Amino acid sequence: MRPGGRCLFSLSAYSLPRGLKAGGKYQVFVVDDNADPIVLEAGEMPTFGGSTQTAEYCGTKWYNFMYEADGTPSTDKLQLYMQGDSTKQYDEPLGKPIGFGECTDWESLHVTKTVYNSQGYQSRYYTFHVIDGTTGEDKGQLEYVSNTAGRVKAFTDYWTWYIGRQYRLYVHGVRTSKTVRVAVSRWTAY
Repeated sequence: MRPGGRCLFSLSAYSLPRGLKAGGKYQVFVVDDNADPIVLEAGEMPTFGGSTQTAEYCGTKWYNFMYEADGTPSTDKLQLYMQGDSTKQYDEPLGKPIGFGECTDWESLHVTKTVYNSQGYQSRYYTFHVIDGTTGEDKGQLEYVSNTAGRVKAFTDYWTWYIGRQYRLYVHGVRTSKTVRVAVSRWTAY
């Protein structure tokens, strides 16, 4: 919103999908000025019982806005894998595979508290597997161009997760670009 309560843009310029529920909560993503926006239902955030001394989970919702090439959305899907606490392998799938412009449902992520008398947090690594958008075949770990020299490497990253928090995470960038790199941005919803 601009100062004075005016919107920065008008959704009336776009054709929004039919069937939006009255009173529903939606997120609108404009990824191409010449196409209608992507509208996704926000969903209800999970609640967790206990306090920061007894609870063990945070909530995550993942969004896929990764392009294969400049202006070309990926036709494959991404499956998120978390690194296991004991195995140190990327062996914990979280959510369902998501294609471009899709998101997971809210998923509970286990947080192993690192300091006993604290609000409770843990840094956890994650990666993505590429799932063929037609056959459903797992093509292996996501690889992307990581620098201007064109070096290709497997994608891994980490975030520090806090017990009881809710996070929205956005995968974005261009997988084959030397300048617009693949990254994950995080927004704390609660």
